[in-house]
Amino acid sequence: MPTLIISFIVEAEEKIAGCLESLAEVRGDAKDELKKIAEECRNDAKQLERIFKETVVELSLEPLEGFDVVSLRTEIEGLLNSKDKVTGLTEVLSKHEKLYTSFSKSISSISPETSMQLKKMLRKKEKHKKYLESLK
Repeated sequence: MPTLIISFIVEAEEKIAGCLESLAEVRGDAKDELKKIAEECRNDAKQLERIFKETVVELSLEPLEGFDVVSLRTEIEGLLNSKDKVTGLTEVLSKHEKLYTSFSKSISSISPETSMQLKKMLRKKEKHKKYLESLK
């Protein structure tokens, strides 16, 4: 289960980055900042994946409950494909904040490094969401 959630997070970060880059092309006033945020998303995903791989033995068969990745993936893809990209991205970041908070708590005892990376990503998501809200 942890592997599925990490894979989902990495995949979602890539999709968010792609959506941010698309938005940057039509929002010249925010192009540089949006591209910077997209790059941060990709870097965070790579860092999370690297840390997780280093600790994967500790997590190998650890069951985690309460994470419906399939439903969350469907919901997030719908938001990323919405006509209002800024609102869609803002809502996606809110969903990610909840997921990162919950998942970080769930794995903190078995993989403190992964939990710490998720907390770093969470702080960035909060900042990015505020920036996107300023574009509305």
